[in-house]
Amino acid sequence: MRSRTTKRLAIAFACPWLVWAAVRLAGWDSGYPLVPAMAFTPYAALSAVLPLVAGAVVRSRAAIAITLTALVAFGLAVVPRGFGSAPDVVGGQPLTVASVNMFFGGADPVAVAAHALDLAVDILTIQELTPEALAGLLQTDLATEFQYRLVSAEADSAGGGGVFSRYPLEARDPVAALFRQPRADIRLPSGDVVTVTSVHAFPPATSVTAVRQWADDLAALPSAGGLEILAGDFNATLDHAALRDIIDTGYADAAAAVGRGWTPTWSVGFPVPPPLTLDHVLVSPGIAVLAVSVRDIPGTDHRLVSAELRL
Repeated sequence: MRSRTTKRLAIAFACPWLVWAAVRLAGWDSGYPLVPAMAFTPYAALSAVLPLVAGAVVRSRAAIAITLTALVAFGLAVVPRGFGSAPDVVGGQPLTVASVNMFFGGADPVAVAAHALDLAVDILTIQELTPEALAGLLQTDLATEFQYRLVSAEADSAGGGGVFSRYPLEARDPVAALFRQPRADIRLPSGDVVTVTSVHAFPPATSVTAVRQWADDLAALPSAGGLEILAGDFNATLDHAALRDIIDTGYADAAAAVGRGWTPTWSVGFPVPPPLTLDHVLVSPGIAVLAVSVRDIPGTDHRLVSAELRL
């Protein structure tokens, strides 16, 4: 009797991992709290060793089978983003795009400028841009190196945003969202015109209303058509169906394309929550990804993300 009970408990213990994996693969993560929880899918996958061990200890084949099924599903979802590779590209217009969330304007502008110049960034998208942060950035070499700018700074707010460019730009209507998401056509030396959007979706972490706003913000982003780059703080990981829906219109996630999709970009310097990959550079067909880098910036909980591209 005790053996049957322990085996049933092991099966019950394993089931949540299978449910999580099924929700992830099926894209059923809508509403609160499923959306914020789904961001932690890689950690759920790692923790699946617990029900596997429990099933082995009590010799429950059913518990082991359930856990192994979940592990396969997790693997299909999580593993590929760590095994991309850069294509062999000859010729074309080189372009380096970076993005940084200034954390209510608190990021060190000197560090932002130093990393942008060190990475030879051509286009920099910025989120949570305040007037003070903008003034700080314009006191650095960014002022002379990035003479073409589209900015909307907001005081005491996370809503500001901007696009800094080495090349001429023309403003387009911003993407409709609660936060500013500036959008610009940028003419490159090759003559190509690439449309760049500084993405900042509302964080879905706290309530049903927050999740709805987040979903609306992501749904408003343009589909992949022409030469499009979406760069910024999506407040979403590749385990969110809403982000995958955008990618499925034709985009590629730059980090995943070159095997850097496991690299976290948020919760830097804080013990909890564990690090997540919330910041992305998405590129449309016709844009190849050669490399992706991340840099820590003092004063912000986000890392600067840079993608080396070729058109």
